[in-house]
Amino acid sequence: MADPSLVMVGKVGSAHGVHGAVKIIARGESFQSLGRGAKLYWKPEGAGSAVRELTIEAIQLHGRMWLVQFEEIKDRGAARSIAGLEIFLPESGLPPLEDGEYYYYQLIGLSVEKMDGTPVGAIAGIIETGSHDVYVVRDREREFLIPAVDEVIREVDLAGRRVVIDPPEGLLE
Repeated sequence: MADPSLVMVGKVGSAHGVHGAVKIIARGESFQSLGRGAKLYWKPEGAGSAVRELTIEAIQLHGRMWLVQFEEIKDRGAARSIAGLEIFLPESGLPPLEDGEYYYYQLIGLSVEKMDGTPVGAIAGIIETGSHDVYVVRDREREFLIPAVDEVIREVDLAGRRVVIDPPEGLLE
């Protein structure tokens, strides 16, 4: 995305119903604070395409996804045309976080190291589970699933672009 102040918060899934509603797979919890009139953004494919705005007309949680009706999308065909698009919010529009909480976009790409400084890899993705997130950490050859719990994650240093972990025996094998 050309505008670094826009943060990807979800991806449009399939159309829902005949009036243009879509299912959106949210990334993190950003959708919980959205309501009627909120603006989301997307960028059409192709060089030079300008960012486009979508205005929420109605929104509700539907299982693990969100059902969203946009003012600009009025029928199933239009809803199908935006399937697969990434949806963005301005960084300034994200809800505030508690101490020790981070947005996914802040964590992706951070290097991960053990308490003794041994490199483990970098955070390549985050899996949401019912109880806690799991960081997908990759090095050149392997992938590790690191539970994002206080007993394992000892420090998140955004300025230093690193996460320090204290993995239990066997986690990195």
